[in-house]
Amino acid sequence: MSDYKLNRIITSLPHHFSDEAGLLLFNIHDSILESEKFITEKKDLIYLLSHDLKTFTSNPQSLAKMILDANPSDEVKELAKLIYDSSAEQFRYIENFRRMLKEQDEMLNANLEFKIIALDEIVESIENQVNQAVISKKIKLIKNIETTTVHLKIDQELLTRVIFNLVYNAIKFSLADSEIYLKVYSDKEKTYIDVIDQGIGFEQHDNEKMFAKFTKMSRLGTNSEGSTGIAVFKQTNHRKT
Repeated sequence: MSDYKLNRIITSLPHHFSDEAGLLLFNIHDSILESEKFITEKKDLIYLLSHDLKTFTSNPQSLAKMILDANPSDEVKELAKLIYDSSAEQFRYIENFRRMLKEQDEMLNANLEFKIIALDEIVESIENQVNQAVISKKIKLIKNIETTTVHLKIDQELLTRVIFNLVYNAIKFSLADSEIYLKVYSDKEKTYIDVIDQGIGFEQHDNEKMFAKFTKMSRLGTNSEGSTGIAVFKQTNHRKT
């Protein structure tokens, strides 16, 4: 039961006995299989609905583009552009939702083994990805990589995505000409990844909402960068992973 609750691993239970314990194990095993079937069916339905929603969203966007291409009056052009931009925003929301589902599937299905994770290479890769955003907002990214490698049971690509999201959110919610600190270090038991910014932060009473998957805390960045409102982690002034 612990394997299933923590890691979604279905253990082969000895449910062939005819006594009460055997019957109990049989019922537990049957319940787990039913639960897995329900989860799979629900996931397939969500993927199907999200795919259909993309189609519905693209229809008004295509029609709005046709209107804009026909060189209409200024009033009609303004309304058509509003429809086009609104459809584009909905499309981005659906794509982010599908991406989040895919990442969850990858985490659940990953066959994780202990491996050496090159934290310095991850940080370098992320720095290259956010380079343009840092330059455009004139932000200085200050790194202090004390721990370069660590032995973890984790998928390196997914870890990279998590750290990237933290750094990108720090950039998104930081003001121009400010600094962001990225520090990687270890003690005897744990490895820490600190992302510290001087940005707008969040209200103290929102602490409990911080890790809610479908939180309503979405907000625009300091340069009007958009947000999906569905990310697992939200902006803080000081993050520690």
